[in-house]
This record gives sequence, C-alpha cells and structure tokens, in this order.
Amino acid sequence: VRWAFVRGAKELEQMAEVRERYPHLRGVVFWNYKGVSRFPFSWASGIEDLWERGKGARVEIEGKEEEPCCLLYSAGVTGRPKPSAFSSQFFLRRAKTFVEREEIGPLDVLMPFMPSVRFVDKHFAFPVHLLSGCTIALSEREDTYLQDLKEAKPTVLYFTSRAWERLYKDVIRRIGEGGHLRKKVVLHLTQGGKGGLWGK
Repeated sequence: VRWAFVRGAKELEQMAEVRERYPHLRGVVFWNYKGVSRFPFSWASGIEDLWERGKGARVEIEGKEEEPCCLLYSAGVTGRPKPSAFSSQFFLRRAKTFVEREEIGPLDVLMPFMPSVRFVDKHFAFPVHLLSGCTIALSEREDTYLQDLKEAKPTVLYFTSRAWERLYKDVIRRIGEGGHLRKKVVLHLTQGGKGGLWGK
C-alpha cells in the first residue's frame, strides 16, 4: 500500500494507529476537512492540496494493462468473502462498450447509487469517467440519494437490482400517498418509459 484515501478526522485517527504497519505508505489523503485542523497530521494532506500539486504534472503509468490493478471481495453471501484480482484492461474494455453504446460524453453526469467500492461500481463509475470525460456525482448518504438526485441532475444512472428495487418500492409508496392526478401522471410516464435505455 503506497497511498490511502480516507474520509476525514475519524478515519485519520484510525490510520494513525496502524500507519507504522505499512512502511511503503507514501501519503494519506482525506476529503472531509471538518475537524481535521485539530489534529497535527503532517503525514496527511487534503484532496484540494493534492489537486493543486497535480496541476501541470506529467503522469507516468507503470505496469501493463493486463496486470492486476484491483482486488475485489465477494459479498460473502454463501460463505467467507473471497478476493479476486482484476486488470485495468478488464475494466476499460467493458467501460468502452458501455460508453460507445450509450454515447456518453464530457457533457454527461454519471451518478452511481453508492461510491465505487463494489464490483458493479468498479465497472461503471471511474472507467466510464476516464474514457468519456463525464462528471461523477456522488450522493452524501444512501438515504439522501433521491434528494441529491434532484440537485445533481444526472444524465446517466445505473443501479444494482437490489438498489433499484429498494428505490422503486419507496417511490411507489410515495405515489400511493399522493392524489389521483399524481398517480395518473406517474402511471403514464412509467408506461412511456418502457424500452428506454436498454430497449433501443
């Protein structure tokens, strides 16, 4: 491990306890500045500092695209979670197909349901962003996703089946609490939306 990316003060405290276990660690980057000023973490830097240092820098990529770049664990539904190694080639090839098929470009805004820590998110979020130049919008929390959705106004959405069913049930519940006109409009839009993204 050479770089660690953490949320904020709480995670920095946790890193302080285990940092010596990683002799090759070059730095720790945090993105939530709240409360961080209270801690003298000289070995950590904020994400904005990293951006400033990276302006105009030349990026040299080591390694080959077929070499493993990511280790993902299974959910552990049938037993103990198992790790699997994936190459950048694996992710980029699938992302390229998605970008070309859906014609995603720099003007698009991609909003995943959760940050890119799960297998399906590794497929779509960052590889699609790198290849298309689109913007990634992340929700503050899972329970504020629909509210953040209105603010971000994404043009590209994707969900796991479980996440989609959860959101769909919540929307249906809210529709049931509304008036007759709302139910009729939503029903009309739902029928008109069939055969959309994947039904071209």
